[in-house]
Amino acid sequence: MVILDVMLPDISGWDIYERLKETSYEGEVVFLTIMSASEMDITKLKEDGVSDYITKPFENRDFVKRVNVLLHE
Repeated sequence: MVILDVMLPDISGWDIYERLKETSYEGEVVFLTIMSASEMDITKLKEDGVSDYITKPFENRDFVKRVNVLLHE
């Protein structure tokens, strides 16, 4: 599983995700961001292979639950 923040200091999480796709990475990818997304945007991301999209701030226990769900699918 890869957990990426959209806004990283030197490169965006989106850029890292694009590089992962080029390597045929097949694991789970979760994005963390302060930017909200519409249901349509999230559906598009999931169609593109993103496993989950979590908006900050979030409760730690909620984050752990969502990661556990992905790891046990």
